[in-house]
Amino acid sequence: MLQNCNTKSDEVNKSRMVRLAEYSRDCLEQLRDDIGIQYQSRTNGTLQVFRTKKQLAAAQKDMTVIERCGVEFSLLDNHGCTTVENLHWL
Repeated sequence: MLQNCNTKSDEVNKSRMVRLAEYSRDCLEQLRDDIGIQYQSRTNGTLQVFRTKKQLAAAQKDMTVIERCGVEFSLLDNHGCTTVENLHWL
């Protein structure tokens, strides 16, 4: 375990998690199409809130990795979060 506690291993593992998450999403979409299941799905993504600048700074490394993996994301301020969340509930 200690051999994996480094920046390079962390980046490799995060990129693997992104690929797994995308694969899982694609499988769920295919399953919905195949069996016609209806439920109250939301596909707008997730909102991660950072309460402190320290938390945001710690997440910068993760953002770099997911950006390299081609995952779209937006870094929003307070007003941006409120705007996006209000749009999703309309």
